[in-house]
Amino acid sequence: MTNKTRTLSTKEILADCLTMERHLTETYNKAANDSTGDNFRSDMMGILQEEHQLQSAVFHWMNRRGYHKVQQADQQEIAGTLKRVDKEGL
Repeated sequence: MTNKTRTLSTKEILADCLTMERHLTETYNKAANDSTGDNFRSDMMGILQEEHQLQSAVFHWMNRRGYHKVQQADQQEIAGTLKRVDKEGL
């Protein structure tokens, strides 16, 4: 039986970091929303902001290296969505 170890690529490591940051922001956001104490909520909001900054940094780093490409939204689609939301509400 051979124990083979595979080394993760930079892209794979960053994708894992981005996924982790997305999950963390969801978790801290839920904790802040569900908290009843002002001090606890404030702490969760501070951590949430830090996690959003980290997530943004990883996202932009991946985007600059071509690991996470973003497609520009079509202006007509944006206008249509805004019109629909304005008419129907969220």
